[in-house]
Amino acid sequence: MSATSDSLPALEALPEAEQASRLLRLGQLAAQEGDRRLARRLLKHAAMLAPTNDAIWLSLLPLLDDEADRRVCLQNILAINPDNQQAHALLADYEQDTQPSGAVRLLRPRRRLSVWSILFWILEAIMILILIGLGILLLSSAF
Repeated sequence: MSATSDSLPALEALPEAEQASRLLRLGQLAAQEGDRRLARRLLKHAAMLAPTNDAIWLSLLPLLDDEADRRVCLQNILAINPDNQQAHALLADYEQDTQPSGAVRLLRPRRRLSVWSILFWILEAIMILILIGLGILLLSSAF
């Protein structure tokens, strides 16, 4: 898929929303061609550019191998679109499969956060700080 790799530098000149949209499409094409590694890489980059785009998370979901990553992906989809019935059903299936058998529910140690979920949280924090800074700037210029 060399055409995909060659077209990535040209994306940097586009606005982030357009970059994310094109990366989504390229990731979907890579997945269709069977290149799961490239598809994951493209879609994860798209998710960093547009973390509130549920289409990106939905495309990324079947490409994730780690159960914890799939769960985070489903939770992200539901955070963006709480009405997504497919994500609700998949998360319910996941939670049902991970419930311990027997009448007593055992407490499990907390799972480590994935690198991508940590990066997502950091990106959210940066966006909040930028918005706060813009608010302060606007308030200070009003007086």
